[in-house]
Amino acid sequence: KADILAQLACPEGFVYSGNETAVVDSVCLYLYYKNWYGDSHAPLGIAVYEMDQQSLQENASYQSNILLSDYCSLVDSTCITTDSKIIIPCTPTDSSYSSETETFIPTIRIKLSDEFAQRFFRIKDFSSQKAFNQLFKGLYICTDFGASSVLYVNDITMTVFYHFTKQRPQMSDTIIHDTRAFYANEEVRQ
Repeated sequence: KADILAQLACPEGFVYSGNETAVVDSVCLYLYYKNWYGDSHAPLGIAVYEMDQQSLQENASYQSNILLSDYCSLVDSTCITTDSKIIIPCTPTDSSYSSETETFIPTIRIKLSDEFAQRFFRIKDFSSQKAFNQLFKGLYICTDFGASSVLYVNDITMTVFYHFTKQRPQMSDTIIHDTRAFYANEEVRQ
């Protein structure tokens, strides 16, 4: 079993386009993996929780025996997936093209709950990583079904899909769709 605790990088100084009229449509989590260990045909269920206890510390050293309860209570309200995402490692339903390697990378796309999308979209303090972590501590990603394979996840992105109305004098208003990606990268703990 392998679980992931990860923070997302704060886009310092970020403001959603059309801030006054912006409305969230959905939030999706993308897990990119290149390989797996174990039975490649065995189904695997993935669930995502919002960390609600304490956030990961920038300079702390974490061992494999940490207490999950120090970071995530695992109560129903912290589960931000409506259903377990079932995947089969060797036959992903999505992939992303990497211009660096000129190959397609297997991708797991998980739509997060509408309640979480609304709550996350209300976060407006992107002044610093510390301020952002006080409002959003991070994600706990785990398996809740299957025990025959482990994915080697090498990248995590959470994308907010939203739209806003742009007023145009003497013309009809325009609805503009936009996205903002939040990354689990080398700038944050994971």
